[in-house]
Amino acid sequence: MVTDSSYIPLGHAIRRARLRLEFNQHEFADRLNSEHGGNWSQVKVSRVEAYGRELNLQELMTIVDVLGIDALRGTYEMDQILGVASEYAQSLKTAMLDAIDGLESAHKALTDGLS
Repeated sequence: MVTDSSYIPLGHAIRRARLRLEFNQHEFADRLNSEHGGNWSQVKVSRVEAYGRELNLQELMTIVDVLGIDALRGTYEMDQILGVASEYAQSLKTAMLDAIDGLESAHKALTDGLS
């Protein structure tokens, strides 16, 4: 359990963002279903907001798509996901730069060998 007081629970952030968009739980469930399919209902939305039900990554990304990423910033879960995504992007960048360096070295070796 996170005790850092700078974080707010994800369920509360979802509820706050939903209300900011002026959706009731039924409308929000309908929006989730119409844009992404699935089996969202008012009860499911209520449980998510009250932390009575955990979200899988796909469900969270669906909610993020409808609410917008900024609506969920500052929650522990979203910050964790963004942190992992950032680390992954950095590792991909490093791997790509290493591959480019390798290709440049191979190219140089080939052109030097041909001279």
